[in-house]
Amino acid sequence: MKFFKPQKGKAFSNLPKKTLDTFDNTLYAVSTKYDGNQVFITKTDGLIEFWTSDWKQFYMPRVAFKIYGLLVGSTDCTIIAEMNYGINSGKLGDRVTVQGKITTERVNFNKGLPCSLDEELVVLNIFDFILDGTDYNYNERMVQAKQYNLPLVETMLMTGSNAMIHARKLAKEGYEGAMCIEPNSFYQKGKRVNYSIKLKHRPTADIKCIGVEDGEGKYTNMIGSLLLQDGMGRVVRVGSGLSDTDRQQPDSNFIGKVIEIEYEQILGTYIQPTFIQVREDKNESD
Repeated sequence: MKFFKPQKGKAFSNLPKKTLDTFDNTLYAVSTKYDGNQVFITKTDGLIEFWTSDWKQFYMPRVAFKIYGLLVGSTDCTIIAEMNYGINSGKLGDRVTVQGKITTERVNFNKGLPCSLDEELVVLNIFDFILDGTDYNYNERMVQAKQYNLPLVETMLMTGSNAMIHARKLAKEGYEGAMCIEPNSFYQKGKRVNYSIKLKHRPTADIKCIGVEDGEGKYTNMIGSLLLQDGMGRVVRVGSGLSDTDRQQPDSNFIGKVIEIEYEQILGTYIQPTFIQVREDKNESD
């Protein structure tokens, strides 16, 4: 089990064009992206073990006892979780605290010393569950995990465009953002996949709309994208994030107004921009 190779997701900014083109309308199981440390909990021949993301071992006896009790009757398996510590944990900045505590427990484990954590303050947000020798899609894996009453992250089924809105809400609440996983996707050990997507907090900008471009295909006779220009003369086209309702509005609802977007970075212009809202409370002079 030590040689389990985890599947890795991608940041939204690293998705290929094919995935980006369908993202807005694809349905995902969306959960909170906590700012903690990924840990792996394995059950092998009845033995519960804890591993860091780079497969260094530590141990939490009370947590192990609880998990062992929940997994009675299961085959060998791997639990994948985000570990946080303390009341109201999991928000930005918590990762450093957790990493320090895990490092201490790794040292203690290697020296044969007992766990020094207050294990009642350990929070495990379980987001995947792999039963050895089985091949279940994500939705089926969560059904399996619920049968053992494991503390799973809460997921909501929503489109990619709505997940973007939800991720911004979570970021404002202090979390890292959101995770999106296609419900019918299968776990691919050791692979970096396009159907497990990290939506992290991204910078925003308020930019004037100087025009609109007509849509094509399903967006024929609708707005395809907004043409924006900032105070430094940088021009960017923004279509991602516009809902069908937005696209059916008259051009005058956007042209001449200040538009709030989020983006990944600026390299000559705004990279991977996403529409957030029309800033009715602002004008060009602001």
